[in-house]
Amino acid sequence: MLSKFLKIFPYMFLYVGVLLFETVRANLSIIRIVLAPEIEVEPCILKFRTGLKSPAARVALANSITLTPGTITVSIDGDELLVHALNREFATGLEGSIFERILSEMERKIYD
Repeated sequence: MLSKFLKIFPYMFLYVGVLLFETVRANLSIIRIVLAPEIEVEPCILKFRTGLKSPAARVALANSITLTPGTITVSIDGDELLVHALNREFATGLEGSIFERILSEMERKIYD
């Protein structure tokens, strides 16, 4: 058990760093929208499939999306996530995101 934790620890550290970076970046985008009322907001709902196998990894992905300002995970149904985005630009890149890639690598390390 400890050896598996040690295998994924660097990825956990990376994941938190990416989450912090993406949160700051999304906050700046939200500030831009608030301070520039001429920007048209196009809310959208996006459904996408994730390649993550474990429920824990899917929940971590969903929570990371929700923690990023401007997006919220509405539901998880198996490998499908339904995400509401404040603006269409926030929805781009959710499928195959860096969050998903890091979590996938963590799954690979745990289950190998």
